[in-house]
Amino acid sequence: MEIFALEALVKENQDMNDALDTKLYDQRYQAEEAHMSKQMGLTDDEERKKLAERVQELETMRQVLDEIESKISLLDEAEAERETEDTEFGRLKARYNTLVRDNTTRLSTDALSDNRTSELSLKVHTLMTTAEDELEKLMEDRRKYDLLDCDVDVLAEINSTITDHVAAGSYPDINQDTTTNLSSTSQIILCAIVLQIIRDANGIIPLASLKEKIGQAAREQGLQESQGVSAVYMLVANRLISIDRLQKDNPVRADMWITNTP
Repeated sequence: MEIFALEALVKENQDMNDALDTKLYDQRYQAEEAHMSKQMGLTDDEERKKLAERVQELETMRQVLDEIESKISLLDEAEAERETEDTEFGRLKARYNTLVRDNTTRLSTDALSDNRTSELSLKVHTLMTTAEDELEKLMEDRRKYDLLDCDVDVLAEINSTITDHVAAGSYPDINQDTTTNLSSTSQIILCAIVLQIIRDANGIIPLASLKEKIGQAAREQGLQESQGVSAVYMLVANRLISIDRLQKDNPVRADMWITNTP
């Protein structure tokens, strides 16, 4: 929908440029006619100067409108380069499009009035200033989004490294005051192995498959399969993973391993 809106906006600018071209042609024709009349002694210097100024104003307005169209194209290219469903970014984008569309519509109407060229020039200047501010806000929001996206990747890598070390048993002594829900070293290791299994499944795995794999891992550790299953529910209780009971196969999900959540 945003692409269609941009295309419609570009068409509105093109129509406005065409109208200005026609008006500019008429003004130039009047200026030439005035010049010829001057040579024939039918008008004075003041009127000829006034016509020349009006032609120059129309030229300036056309250049400014071309700049507006260029800004719209820049915004379109920025979105095409990397689309996102980020709420704040989308809100600013919609705000920018609404601003440009509403003001451009008013400018199209004003451009047809001969006695409002100065007022139109002021409105165009104001519009350009506002549009540039909004565009800068959009770009700043994109930079923040990219930084946050990078932070998520870094945190996921840190979580992965810690999980691997804990699962291997190569970690410092843990303060029991901070692990009241993890009553033994074997439980801690099994919990880390559960996270490894979910990570290797790209962040989501059917519950039955997870129980089978953690049961096997528990046996390899010399423990009971039931202890492996207990580790799964221990992680659920601590909100590190979740089980969707409403879906088929009851998928188990660990958001820490899903960096691009739909």
